[in-house]
Order: sequence, then C-alpha cells, then structure tokens
Amino acid sequence: MRSFVYLPALLAVVRAQGPASSLPPDALDVEFLKGVPNPTFTIIPGQLEQDVEYNSEEAYAAAASDVVENPLTVPALASSSDPAASGPTGTPTRRDLVAEDLARRAACGPEATVSDSYGIDVSSHAAFTADPKIASIANAAPTPAGYFQNFKNAAGASSANAYLGYSVLKTGYDVAACAAKCTAKAGCVAFNVFFERAPTLSPASACPNPPGFAAIKCSLWGVPLDLTTATNKGQNRAQFRVGIAGSNAYTSFTVGGPIEGYNPPLRLGQAALNAPLRDCAGTWSYLGYKLYENQPFDPRLCATACEAVTAFNAAHPDAVRDATSGVVPQCGAFGTYIVKRKTTTNQTFVTGQICAFYTQGWSSEYAANTGRTDDEGTKYTFEYSYFYSNPTGQPTCSASGRRSTPLIRGATWRE
Repeated sequence: MRSFVYLPALLAVVRAQGPASSLPPDALDVEFLKGVPNPTFTIIPGQLEQDVEYNSEEAYAAAASDVVENPLTVPALASSSDPAASGPTGTPTRRDLVAEDLARRAACGPEATVSDSYGIDVSSHAAFTADPKIASIANAAPTPAGYFQNFKNAAGASSANAYLGYSVLKTGYDVAACAAKCTAKAGCVAFNVFFERAPTLSPASACPNPPGFAAIKCSLWGVPLDLTTATNKGQNRAQFRVGIAGSNAYTSFTVGGPIEGYNPPLRLGQAALNAPLRDCAGTWSYLGYKLYENQPFDPRLCATACEAVTAFNAAHPDAVRDATSGVVPQCGAFGTYIVKRKTTTNQTFVTGQICAFYTQGWSSEYAANTGRTDDEGTKYTFEYSYFYSNPTGQPTCSASGRRSTPLIRGATWRE
C-alpha cells in the first residue's frame, strides 16, 4: 500500500518545478505508479482446489491503522505493509511471488483428475484447442443470477489482481456452481470458468509428456474481469503443453454497492475527479490517496480509511489545520477506482485500487480525469470508478454558515 498527499504549501513548490505544475493535485500520480510491480500470485497445479484466504475485517483494521502510521498530513511519500496480509502465521493474501509460479509436485506423481463427461480430445494441444465441443459448451452457458458476463469462449484464462484460488468442477461446465463459490468466498467479485488440458502425471524427465485430461476449472478473483485479463494461454510443463479453451468470465453486480453511512455512489465509469481546489468553507479539498495492491477491490477499505483520517485530524488539529480557512479538515468523501496500465507492447495489467480522499462531496461534472500517459508511453486508465460522500461529514459553508449539501458544485472555488 502506498500513500501520497498534496498540501497547499507543497502545491506552490510543484507548480514552480515545470510542466507537472499544470496538473491538478488529484491527477493520477504516474511517476509513482510506474514503479509499482505487476500483480503476482501462485497457482498450484495438479490439485482439485486451491484456496487463498482473505479476511476483510483484518483488511479494514489494517487500513485504519495505516492512516495513523502513515498519515495523509505527512508531506512525503510513505509506505506500509499490505493491509490485507493475514500475518506471518496465516495464509497471505498478498502474493509477492513470481507471476503464476507453478509450485512443483513429485516427479511423475499422479495429479488429481475428474471424469470427462464431454469426451474432449486431449490427444494433443492442437486437438484440444480445436475441439468444437468446447466452443459449443462455453457459448451455451447461461449467465448466473447476480452476475454479468465479461467475455465468452475466450482462448485464455484470466490473470489479474487479487487471485483467490481455483477448483476443478465435478459437475461439468457448471457456471452456476462456480458463481455459488464466488458468492460464498470473502472478497470474491468475479470468476472464470474454462477448459484446461492438464497432465494426469506431474511431468518430469521420466515422463515428459504424460497423458492429458480435460479439467474444467473455476477460478475466483477479487477484481472485476474483462478480456484484457484473459492472458493465460497455457504453458509448457516439460514436454506437456497445458492448454486453455472455452473461457467465460463473470463479474458480480455488487461491485460499487452502497456503504452504510454514505450516500449512494456516483458511478463514474472510466473517469475520476479533478475536483475544485477548495471546498465551500475555503478549505483545501483534496486530502491525498492510498493505493491497495494485490487484494480484493472493496470501497469499504476507503470508507474505513476516510473515517480514520477524520479521527486522526481531530486528534492532531495543530498539525493539519488549513492555513487559509483555519478549519481542521474532515474526510467527507472519497473516490475509488481500479487503475490499469497498458504498455507500449499492448500488455494490460491491473495495478491496484486507489482511494482518493476529499473534504466534501463533489458532483459528476468534475469527473474529467480519464488517466495519464507516462514519459515511457505507458497509459494508465480507470475502471469501475465510484465516488462516495458522507452526508454527516460535509464542511460548513463559509457564506451561509449552514452545512453544505452532499454534492456541492463549488466552481467558484477553483484557483
């Protein structure tokens, strides 16, 4: 997780430094994001299931404590351990590992298999990917209730952020069964069902190309999926070629849902805010951001951190008081979104979830921020962008002495 803040005093320094000075304070911080590594996770092959634990309550508690350890009022970059980590004795939800690192099993040992009721041709990789039964089955699969389809019959399985494990389905290409697993899994917001040509024995020098079988896998994810995530086309295990085909993905309608104590979110799609510099009380509106990597997308992380910012500021008024308005700022709203990076070679990666904090709610007319491109040509964009405001945490308007409405237009405060 990473924190960054712009304070009014710092903005003058930034403006004096050249071209970046024209950027609003809540512009995407590509200079930092270009150093964030791509998401990593471990897949353990040859099993009927792999479970990656996620504890949302621990994540919320860690997000709140991080605000105290690395407060947004500190005028410098600060970092902390990932808030989703379950600790040294638990199963980590952060996976600082080689991407899709295949954990080794005993050489030529049997791998878990299930019966293939469809009669898929697994005699070779080419025969598997060309089997017309796969496309027919994938295309006929219904979209389960509570989810929408991201892609159908793709040639690759998803590789994204916040991997939560997989299972081999024993009931065939059963999208409803996979949906039920996702719904029951903490942190899961999307799933991928696909055919995989897998070996019956762990390939090794004594059995470099063992017989294959057709597994139907259900993988679970903590971020929404789309076709740009369908990059796992299989891999070589010794001389055995693992294949992927008939891949369907679905994302839950619960993404960006309501949060108790907050107004219904503004749905900003692929844009984020460039808000006015000061709120209706004349206080600097943008408070800074947090980046959450390799863990499920959850706006409640932002809400927890936002409330912790308000509590921290109340406990340290002299350190955070706005020099212009004299107000101790509260966190009255936040924007959250998934950041994606697209390289010059057209590779797309999920960087993580950003929470951007503000003193007041703003309307969607300020959602003019659609991303940035860094000096190397890598493009950073937003997806699943939402803006939440707390109706009881809004500033008192300086002109009237009354509390502002949750969505203040505030154009006169632009500087």
